[in-house]
Amino acid sequence: MTVDVAHERLAERLSATPGVVEHGLFEPQTVAEILIGDGTEVRRTRTGASQ
Repeated sequence: MTVDVAHERLAERLSATPGVVEHGLFEPQTVAEILIGDGTEVRRTRTGASQ
């Protein structure tokens, strides 16, 4: 299975998951910050691409 096919399958699974609003799958080198919603809180995580 190629990375593109695996990426598409994961995107489909996440989109079909109840409660998941958006999955926002991006190439790792283009991501500087990750926002994770959890109830009423938002967790922020910086990545290596932000440096």
